[in-house]
Amino acid sequence: GGLIVQNAIRAEIKRLARRAFLKAERLSTKEQKYRRQFEKRTGLGAGLPSMRPKTALHRHFDPKYCARNANFLAKTIWHKVINETYEPIPAIKYEIPKPDGSRRGIMAFAIPDAALANVVLRRSRQRNIKRLSPSSFAYHPDKNVFDAIIALQEFESKGKMFAVQIDFEKYFDNIPRWYLIRKISDERSISLTPHERYIFKAFLVHRYAMVDDYTVNKFKKRVNGTPQG
Repeated sequence: GGLIVQNAIRAEIKRLARRAFLKAERLSTKEQKYRRQFEKRTGLGAGLPSMRPKTALHRHFDPKYCARNANFLAKTIWHKVINETYEPIPAIKYEIPKPDGSRRGIMAFAIPDAALANVVLRRSRQRNIKRLSPSSFAYHPDKNVFDAIIALQEFESKGKMFAVQIDFEKYFDNIPRWYLIRKISDERSISLTPHERYIFKAFLVHRYAMVDDYTVNKFKKRVNGTPQG
């Protein structure tokens, strides 16, 4: 079982690294296009963005390093899980604007940590798929928004039917940690291996920082809620 998980982590590291490469290529192509347009329009040379980081804040955020060392990283991270010494590399926190003018905090985890989280999520979700609510369309791997629309047809509507969207302010940021740990630890509610429980709990207390604070190792620690992103 451990070797299967380790191989899955290695494959996921490579997949995430490839995705990061493609994203960087798209951004580079887009940037070059706007540079050419700027130079053609103004006759001036376009400078490079001053806020672009010169190097990765940690080598585990570097897709080249992770792709090249995927096997080593997968072995190391799983060895730490087995010995209960694993903790995620501090995440980078980004503030994303919301339509209402407020901002949402998104956590960007290092590639090996994101790979581990993805693998464990898929394995644990598949094992517990029958425990999911039949009305859970957002988190069910085999359902989507079209299934939700079809389900609405089962409701008898005399006259108009109204759809309401509710956005609780910082809902996921404020779920008490004790409540999450209690749910994760309840074997009657969810089927998890001891290693999966350990990993989930590690992500509930992960460290993080904004980019400027990251460069000087000024990290905070999550005390409530779940990391978004």
